[in-house]
Amino acid sequence: MYLPRFHSKVGIVREKQGECYKVEMNDLNKAKILIVHPVHLKLVKLTDKLSKI
Repeated sequence: MYLPRFHSKVGIVREKQGECYKVEMNDLNKAKILIVHPVHLKLVKLTDKLSKI
């Protein structure tokens, strides 16, 4: 299970690894990559703020 600070965070799916996805997100201004199963992901509409990442 992931740390609670990653819950409800928004990230960008960069690539697929097996059945899971590599999701890039910022944690305390440092880029991090998480490997997440699709069960834990939810589609969010792209906004101007996210398109600049």
